[in-house]
Amino acid sequence: MRVGLQCALSDAGVDVAQLNSQRQVSIAIAAIPDGVGRSVPLNLCLILDQSGSMEGRAMNTVKQAAQRIIERLS
Repeated sequence: MRVGLQCALSDAGVDVAQLNSQRQVSIAIAAIPDGVGRSVPLNLCLILDQSGSMEGRAMNTVKQAAQRIIERLS
């Protein structure tokens, strides 16, 4: 089984002069049975928010989700 990823960025334009900007990314993850399609290498980058709103339970939840993603890709 392989993992299929589809990503979409809310706005691809980034103004480098703007110190604070936000973009939303949508990531769809799907399991693809063996023998379907062609296998391609995967580079995955996880970016975790460390702002104050992510303290405590929120950060623990994000860490657990990241760990599960890594385990499923192994």
